[in-house]
Amino acid sequence: MHIADTPAHHGKPELHVRNLRRNTSRIVSIPPELVPAFQRFVRLYRAGAQPADFLFLSERGSPFGYISLYSKVRRIGREAGIGRLHPAVLRHAFLVRLYEKEQDLRLVQEQAGHARLKSTASAVHPHPPIQRCDACDKPVAPGHGVRIDSGQVLCPSCLSDLRNR
Repeated sequence: MHIADTPAHHGKPELHVRNLRRNTSRIVSIPPELVPAFQRFVRLYRAGAQPADFLFLSERGSPFGYISLYSKVRRIGREAGIGRLHPAVLRHAFLVRLYEKEQDLRLVQEQAGHARLKSTASAVHPHPPIQRCDACDKPVAPGHGVRIDSGQVLCPSCLSDLRNR
């Protein structure tokens, strides 16, 4: 990504994303409150850089590549105790949350850069809500909760405690 593709250069709450292999581009909206963060980043870490220069550089000063990003995200995930974290997981989480918030599959398709709506629909399939035990408030795995006569859902542990009283 070049500096010219970011709010640091054009000041709009959007990123211009280019796919050089397919010779395509799209505009991805970002929250307006992130615009100053991009501007601050360029001012502090890319002072003197031209709009055509890359926004992120590796330790060697070359453009930051996908493998470097993948490695860094994996390392951060391991250090944070998150299992198999990688860039695709972050992308998927963004798309699902955007769909859950906006309920607009076309908007998500545009943000994802998908050519087919079917690809977007399969990427953001709605997740069933997490069921919780009404007694202890712990999450209950699908199919493991029991609805008792009062209508409450109990986890196996709380159900066992109820039966042993």
